[in-house]
Amino acid sequence: MEKWISNLSDEELAFIKVFILSSGSLKKIARYYDVSYPTIRTKTDQLIKKIKRLDDNENKKGFKEQIMNLVIEDEISLQAAEKILALREEELKK
Repeated sequence: MEKWISNLSDEELAFIKVFILSSGSLKKIARYYDVSYPTIRTKTDQLIKKIKRLDDNENKKGFKEQIMNLVIEDEISLQAAEKILALREEELKK
Protein backbone atom coordinates (compact mmCIF):
# COMPACT_ATOMS: atom_id res chain seq x y z
CA MET A 1 0.00 0.00 0.00
CA GLU A 2 1.19 3.52 -0.75
CA LYS A 3 2.57 5.38 2.26
CA TRP A 4 0.59 8.56 1.53
CA ILE A 5 -2.64 6.71 2.30
CA SER A 6 -1.60 6.23 5.92
CA ASN A 7 -1.26 10.02 6.25
CA LEU A 8 -4.91 10.67 5.41
CA SER A 9 -7.46 11.20 8.16
CA ASP A 10 -10.44 8.89 8.64
CA GLU A 11 -12.65 11.68 7.31
CA GLU A 12 -10.53 11.99 4.14
CA LEU A 13 -10.59 8.22 3.59
CA ALA A 14 -14.37 8.21 4.04
CA PHE A 15 -14.64 11.03 1.48
CA ILE A 16 -12.55 9.02 -0.99
CA LYS A 17 -14.83 6.01 -0.45
CA VAL A 18 -17.93 8.13 -1.16
CA PHE A 19 -16.15 9.61 -4.20
CA ILE A 20 -15.48 6.15 -5.61
CA LEU A 21 -18.95 4.81 -4.84
CA SER A 22 -20.43 7.91 -6.52
CA SER A 23 -18.34 7.24 -9.64
CA GLY A 24 -16.60 10.55 -9.06
CA SER A 25 -19.78 12.58 -9.51
CA LEU A 26 -19.37 15.72 -7.43
CA LYS A 27 -23.11 16.39 -7.73
CA LYS A 28 -23.88 13.01 -6.14
CA ILE A 29 -21.31 13.62 -3.42
CA ALA A 30 -22.81 17.06 -2.69
CA ARG A 31 -26.23 15.44 -2.31
CA TYR A 32 -24.79 12.71 -0.07
CA TYR A 33 -23.18 15.26 2.29
CA ASP A 34 -26.08 17.73 1.85
CA VAL A 35 -23.75 20.58 0.89
CA SER A 36 -23.26 22.72 -2.19
CA TYR A 37 -21.32 21.65 -5.27
CA PRO A 38 -18.65 24.37 -4.71
CA THR A 39 -18.09 23.04 -1.17
CA ILE A 40 -17.41 19.55 -2.55
CA ARG A 41 -15.26 20.96 -5.34
CA THR A 42 -13.13 22.80 -2.75
CA LYS A 43 -12.87 19.69 -0.56
CA THR A 44 -11.84 17.61 -3.57
CA ASP A 45 -9.22 20.15 -4.67
CA GLN A 46 -7.77 20.28 -1.15
CA LEU A 47 -7.56 16.50 -0.99
CA ILE A 48 -5.89 16.34 -4.42
CA LYS A 49 -3.27 18.87 -3.30
CA LYS A 50 -2.62 16.94 -0.08
CA ILE A 51 -2.21 13.62 -1.88
CA LYS A 52 0.13 15.17 -4.47
CA ARG A 53 2.23 16.74 -1.72
CA LEU A 54 2.42 13.50 0.26
CA ASP A 55 3.25 11.50 -2.87
CA ASP A 56 5.91 14.02 -3.97
CA ASN A 57 7.51 13.87 -0.53
CA GLU A 58 7.65 10.05 -0.73
CA ASN A 59 9.21 10.18 -4.19
CA LYS A 60 11.78 12.77 -3.12
CA LYS A 61 12.79 10.69 -0.10
CA GLY A 62 13.04 7.55 -2.18
CA PHE A 63 15.21 9.22 -4.80
CA LYS A 64 17.48 10.79 -2.21
CA GLU A 65 17.87 7.45 -0.42
CA GLN A 66 18.83 5.77 -3.68
CA ILE A 67 21.43 8.42 -4.47
CA MET A 68 22.89 8.26 -0.97
CA ASN A 69 23.09 4.47 -1.23
CA LEU A 70 25.21 4.93 -4.35
CA VAL A 71 27.57 7.09 -2.27
CA ILE A 72 27.72 4.49 0.50
CA GLU A 73 28.48 1.78 -2.07
CA ASP A 74 31.25 4.00 -3.55
CA GLU A 75 29.56 4.04 -6.95
CA ILE A 76 29.50 7.86 -7.00
CA SER A 77 31.18 10.56 -4.94
CA LEU A 78 29.42 12.65 -2.32
CA GLN A 79 30.00 15.73 -4.48
CA ALA A 80 28.33 14.03 -7.46
CA ALA A 81 25.39 13.02 -5.26
CA GLU A 82 24.96 16.57 -3.98
CA LYS A 83 25.04 17.88 -7.56
CA ILE A 84 22.45 15.32 -8.70
CA LEU A 85 20.13 16.14 -5.79
CA ALA A 86 20.47 19.89 -6.40
CA LEU A 87 19.69 19.46 -10.11
CA ARG A 88 16.66 17.31 -9.32
CA GLU A 89 15.39 19.88 -6.84
CA GLU A 90 15.66 22.57 -9.54
CA GLU A 91 13.74 20.37 -12.00
CA LEU A 92 10.96 19.71 -9.49
CA LYS A 93 10.45 23.46 -9.03
CA LYS A 94 9.67 23.96 -12.73
